[in-house]
Amino acid sequence: MKKISMLSSQVNELNQENNRLKSIANDVAREENESTSKQTKIEELEKSILEKENNLKQITEEKEKLSTQIKELISKNQELEKQVQNLTSEKNTLEQKVSSTTKSTTTSKTAKSTAAEAPSTESSYTVYITDTGSKYHSSSCSYLRKSKHSIDKNSAISQGYTACSRCNP
Repeated sequence: MKKISMLSSQVNELNQENNRLKSIANDVAREENESTSKQTKIEELEKSILEKENNLKQITEEKEKLSTQIKELISKNQELEKQVQNLTSEKNTLEQKVSSTTKSTTTSKTAKSTAAEAPSTESSYTVYITDTGSKYHSSSCSYLRKSKHSIDKNSAISQGYTACSRCNP
């Protein structure tokens, strides 16, 4: 934005300079058309005017390019802000899902633990299950590294657990 203001200021200055130079050129031409030195000055001023007009065109073109770039950047910024909003919304949704999954897992563990405490009518012994597995194990089984919950063998079988092939309790 500063560059545009600066360029606008330069354009105004160049326009004023251009008008002043044209005025001088007209005055010189009126005074003496016969004088070679004055003719040379006129030609130099006209050349200067052309150069300044070319500079003015370049500055104007650059100003237009910068305006276009600013508009594009504003548009991209708005798109990015929308993406941030969408990602924030997705994050919140995922956090809610994780929170509800955690609650569900805790409820499931409580149900398994309650089932393990139920008295058995048959002669049975204690085996161990994990949070995520489908097998029951003896207390020394190496597959019980991550989690270990005690449960009656008959309860484990009634819940769909099967014996571990490594420890075969």
